[in-house]
Amino acid sequence: MRAYEAIRLMKLVWGERVIPFEYELEPVDSEAGTRFVGRVIGFGTSPIAAEQAGTSRYRFANDEERRAAEQLVAEALLVYGDFYNGLDHPDGVFTVEVPTEAYGTFEYTLASVGYQTNATSP
Repeated sequence: MRAYEAIRLMKLVWGERVIPFEYELEPVDSEAGTRFVGRVIGFGTSPIAAEQAGTSRYRFANDEERRAAEQLVAEALLVYGDFYNGLDHPDGVFTVEVPTEAYGTFEYTLASVGYQTNATSP
């Protein structure tokens, strides 16, 4: 679901867990061509999702659960790409940044979560 053009609302459904979050996808021009950086915001909570979809805040049981969820979200967004097209592009066209409370921001690409693509150009 999209709230605004710049902010997209998503939820990670993982077992019995439903974890809302917001992210923004920004095109970045570089020497290699256009790439996209997705930034996760509001992880585990989304006032917009609560209002529009009735999705409640998710309270993580511990840091280990939160870290595993952050990695799943990064992988899901990389595969999703801009609109179900993440695997159609070479590694590095889509990058996902996930801020963590304890360790700063982690940056992921398809290769960093174990994917290999045969795509050669965006």
